[in-house]
Amino acid sequence: MKNLILIIITLMIGTIFSEPSVMQWEVDNYYFCKYDSISSKYNVDCEESNKVVNVTIRRHLDTISINASTHLIDSLYWDVNSTGDSIVCFITKSLKDNLETIIVLSNTYINMAIPNKWKLSMTKAEEPTLVTGSSFGVGGKYLITNYHVVGKMDQIYIRVNEKYVKAKLVNYMKDLDIALIKADIPVNSCYIYKENLNLGQDIMAFGYPHSDIQGKSIKVTKGIISSNFGYQDAVDSYQIDAAVQSGNSGGPICKGSNVVGMVSSYLNIDNIQNVNYAIKSVFLIAFLKSMDVQLKGNAHPSKCTYLLSGYKTNN
Repeated sequence: MKNLILIIITLMIGTIFSEPSVMQWEVDNYYFCKYDSISSKYNVDCEESNKVVNVTIRRHLDTISINASTHLIDSLYWDVNSTGDSIVCFITKSLKDNLETIIVLSNTYINMAIPNKWKLSMTKAEEPTLVTGSSFGVGGKYLITNYHVVGKMDQIYIRVNEKYVKAKLVNYMKDLDIALIKADIPVNSCYIYKENLNLGQDIMAFGYPHSDIQGKSIKVTKGIISSNFGYQDAVDSYQIDAAVQSGNSGGPICKGSNVVGMVSSYLNIDNIQNVNYAIKSVFLIAFLKSMDVQLKGNAHPSKCTYLLSGYKTNN
């Protein structure tokens, strides 16, 4: 195989001296695996093949080809695996079916892994569903989100600095659709506003709508407070017209850098658009104080809002 360090330098920095934009070589040891995107493990259910594999990297097109299968390179990083081998991990999307694929190269082998949503030994009734949503830090290791997002999750993860960190459900208030979770590490915390907003005031919704399609970068939409009451005049919520979608649930509604509410739901009725609901910040504060969470956040919403994901078993 090509020298691994040369591959890294060429791809991460650009053209080095006379290094060509197209790099080709053959690999004798090839592993085809499943990839668990939540735990970031790419060595699930691996099968080894001794067939020669042709690898082509076209740096000017940001593609890597494994035989006839071409993948668009989204990102890459240099790492050391559990046995001490230097490796390059490519995060890619297949040009054929847009399937996320992890391609791992070392000086001696290539490992190509595709997403693994469930173990093959599970029965159909036990197949878990990957669920995503939004959350935001409220103090230390604590985050808040919607109960309907995490209430039935067997595993909970938040995405911090492009890595997934485990979290657990600490407590919840089902009637208000609020849940408190605790991450394994401290997170940035938002400032939660202690007063209600007035009708017509501008707000912004931060979150991760349809992260499987739109990507894992944070999204923001603008709107106003359309009503000081929620669904069927519920006093604990606002009606807002900022565009929210599946995946926004649990994300903050903000006035400037202050959190004034949390996205909870939207009205899904034909011919009715931009009717969405957010739990008021005063109710969030009351819940958090009852949990003895110390509210000392001051981070901007773009820095304290986190992608949340996990598996929910369908039974």
